[in-house]
Amino acid sequence: MDNIASNILAGGNVSLTGETLNNVSATAGTQGKYLTYHYDGKTAKGEFSKTLGLDFFKKPHKNGYIRQDVDTIVQYYLTGQPEYESRDITLYRAVIQAGGNVVANFANDLSNTTTSPNAGGVSHTLNAPTLSTLSQQTIGGAVEKQSLSAGDKAAVNSPEWQDSLQNALQQINGGSGLDSVTPELTGLEKI
Repeated sequence: MDNIASNILAGGNVSLTGETLNNVSATAGTQGKYLTYHYDGKTAKGEFSKTLGLDFFKKPHKNGYIRQDVDTIVQYYLTGQPEYESRDITLYRAVIQAGGNVVANFANDLSNTTTSPNAGGVSHTLNAPTLSTLSQQTIGGAVEKQSLSAGDKAAVNSPEWQDSLQNALQQINGGSGLDSVTPELTGLEKI
């Protein structure tokens, strides 16, 4: 049975039987390999052996040196490890998943790169968070309770309502008129 970059899904139990299971994920994209060489100022020792050919010297030699062509005596030294760059990578997973049990019975090879048995279920129920109840707040020692000033009922935006609002704001402001408030009187350093 081949499951190459595809899904075998079941809502309940699934039973797979056969000779061989080939469950393979795949990737698509481009990968480049980069090598960094350093010229250390030295030249090659000895004559170039034409019997070995240029291909021999293009790959890293036992001491790490390479030559670019048969006419040069300049040596380059491989520094560090190869660096790989991947671009436009897409992963295609081979998945065998069931809401119940997965039973796989294969006579020969069970080729599966990664197995995650009982990978967990999905719960569609959200638990409500625990809330702390509010506690009664008290007024600090130096500050005392103030009673609301007695007032008559007034229609919103009526002249009486505006006067009551003005008086209440003056009490909050320490009794001074609101039109004479300066930044120094508000207690704020800068506005």
